[in-house]
Amino acid sequence: MLRTMPNAAILYITTEDFTNQVIEAIQHHKMEQFRRRYREVDVFIIDDVQFLVNKERTQEELFHTFNTLIEDRKQMIVSADRPPKELFDLHDRLVSRFERGMIADLSQPDYETRYAILSEKSKEYGLLLDEKVIAYIAEHATRSVRQMEGILMQAVAQYELEHYVPTVKSIAEIMHKLGDEPALLPAQEVGFRTPPAHAVSFQDV
Repeated sequence: MLRTMPNAAILYITTEDFTNQVIEAIQHHKMEQFRRRYREVDVFIIDDVQFLVNKERTQEELFHTFNTLIEDRKQMIVSADRPPKELFDLHDRLVSRFERGMIADLSQPDYETRYAILSEKSKEYGLLLDEKVIAYIAEHATRSVRQMEGILMQAVAQYELEHYVPTVKSIAEIMHKLGDEPALLPAQEVGFRTPPAHAVSFQDV
């Protein structure tokens, strides 16, 4: 996008932060400033719109922001964990706007990609994980990158509090607590793939 529009004003925000800013703007009587911020960009990206459920005012603001941007021939990118037709609890008029755009189903990263992401992320968090631990997470955390990050963050917290280096067993327990299945481990704590022989770096993904 930046190659074709090097001077474009691009704004990214999560639905949670967008909602918080709507609330803050209402409380401080700054709705006009809020609207200008989001309606005067070239590209507006908002993540996780499935969390708009029961947030009536935020849905309304997003709806009008969507209309203004499209009328001005700007771009809006919306992400969710399901297609528009399955966002049952959002206003019909908002869902209909989403359905007018191009819908892309982004496939989940494969095992090798998950392994590479986990290796890089663990380094970012300052947590040196054994290859077997990374392989175990990559094998079982298949839903999303966010799921993998959640598991890693729990492992980091556990390490900082208890000075306990994560093992396959402790990761399985973390995943179980997070509702991500594992906890019952196979004999010898195996049953997961070995690390990829030629794992690509995160930068190559």
